Amino acid sequence: MLAALSTKAKVTLVACVGLGIAGIYYATTINADLPLTESGAAAMIIGVTLTLILGVGLMALIFFSSRSGFDEPPEVQSDNTTKRDE
Repeated sequence: MLAALSTKAKVTLVACVGLGIAGIYYATTINADLPLTESGAAAMIIGVTLTLILGVGLMALIFFSSRSGFDEPPEVQSDNTTKRDE
């Protein structure tokens, strides 16, 4: 799956995950009155990572669905006949 991504996309993904982990660490240990336990930090990191993967996956589905034409409205063909009550 990652083989289809460009190098720029891979670097951006790794940077976002790294910044997220650093932000969680900073928020839970350095700048917190009550630090988060190790298991809590692990659960938060797993949750943030899975949420990021889910969001990226859904956006990719929307993007590829839009590009492949599945989102186009159906084409209705009429036979130009009308029913008249006369």
